Amino acid sequence: MEGGSESGTRRRERRIAAWLGLAAFLAYLPFFHGHFTGTDETGVYLTARALYETGSFEVHEGAHRFAGRDGRTYAHFAPGLPLLAVPLYALGDLAAHTLPGAWLARVNPRPEEPGRIDTLVTPPVFAVALYAPLASAVLVALFFLFQIRLGASPRSAILASALLGATSYVATHSVYFLRHTSEAITILAAFLALFDYRQQGRLRDLVLGSLLASLTLLVAVPALVGLLPIALYALFLLSPRLSKAPLAGRARLLVCASLPALVVLAAHVALNHQLWGTFLDSPMLAQRGSFSTPLVVGLRGFLLSPGCSIFVYSPLLLLLPWTLPPFWRTHRAECAVAVAIALCLLVFCARFELWPGLWSAPGPRYLFVVTPVLLLPLGCWLDLPRSKAKHLLLWGVAGLGFGVQLLLVLARWTEVIRGMGYQKAVLASGFDFLFVPEQSPVLGSWHALRAGHVDAWLYGLARGSELSAGAPLAAAILLGTLTLAFVLVLRRLRRSLRPGR
Repeated sequence: MEGGSESGTRRRERRIAAWLGLAAFLAYLPFFHGHFTGTDETGVYLTARALYETGSFEVHEGAHRFAGRDGRTYAHFAPGLPLLAVPLYALGDLAAHTLPGAWLARVNPRPEEPGRIDTLVTPPVFAVALYAPLASAVLVALFFLFQIRLGASPRSAILASALLGATSYVATHSVYFLRHTSEAITILAAFLALFDYRQQGRLRDLVLGSLLASLTLLVAVPALVGLLPIALYALFLLSPRLSKAPLAGRARLLVCASLPALVVLAAHVALNHQLWGTFLDSPMLAQRGSFSTPLVVGLRGFLLSPGCSIFVYSPLLLLLPWTLPPFWRTHRAECAVAVAIALCLLVFCARFELWPGLWSAPGPRYLFVVTPVLLLPLGCWLDLPRSKAKHLLLWGVAGLGFGVQLLLVLARWTEVIRGMGYQKAVLASGFDFLFVPEQSPVLGSWHALRAGHVDAWLYGLARGSELSAGAPLAAAILLGTLTLAFVLVLRRLRRSLRPGR
């Protein structure tokens, strides 16, 4: 049982996390694109639309569709993200039927162009696209809670979370409706729940950890690779308790650990059989034959290439030689799990034929979860005495990361692909161009911005197009409103840090 003071402390931490998440969401909104960029986003959206309009998973258009057991076509994506997007689709549908036509005309600042997904915008598309900044904000809040549990002070935990949200690859994905942020949330939340179980021994934390880890299956089947260290961590926590508990206690522990996973697995198998006629196999798993990239090529790409290195897109990871050793000394098991998650995903994804995941978003998106997991030691490291060199190192990589994120969220990604000639480069020599500094998507984003290809919706609203005149006053009012709300939330966040709040 939690004591009164401990329960109050946990409520305060959750309150701080909520304000921090809201601040992150408001900070992301000025860069919000309001549209989709690739076929992955569109495929998930079309499934969400089908669920809302017909109550089924059947999809009649778009890429990534396969014939199911009944002859109908379905997208091969896991059901979790489409289900989460349904409320946002409903919000967009409501707006389409209630808002004035003049307002709705501003939803799409560009004229529609056949074959260009980022020009095909409707109110439901606009609303569903809001999932990206919402999910990124949730991840930032969750990261803060983990920092606190690991022993970081509230101020260092907030700083570490702000650095994650503003200067790492997490910021880039605040404008893309992709599965990677959601899978990072389930994996990180499961890890946190199991850590709480280790600290407090509460069965509800064990149940929650098992459930959250299992829900990853409903978000992205390939992400299960990152769950192997989580499963071993759970066994590590359970082993001494099982050896000491009486028979009834052992049964209770095993039920708490396994029942949520079995329920989620049963739901997955049932839906899989309903759609594809098989219990486990599916079009997504059919890609298991696409692991043909030489391991050394994928590893070099993810670690050293200027076009897809995790260190290019999250320069904060360059701090690992300094942050990991103290984390190992104070939280050995958790440090091992974090490194193991990163290694499992790194080796697995490095062998994938399309290892960069390039067309849906810039950067190493399949390794997205590696960034928040490997940055877990950051808060506690910030609490250690800081020398001038440490201070310069921290803010140097943070400033570099912020600049990278700014380029990536502002630039129109389809224009980067077109302007840098990536499709021709792939046809000529595969993904070799990612190893050429001059061909980096970061540099390509800079070129796109210099050419005026800014993708922020507010910018498009202010500038207008050949279809509609710009509305700079409306854009300024919206930006001013967001700024005021952000300042007020920061004030509440600062107030919540005061003792006794």
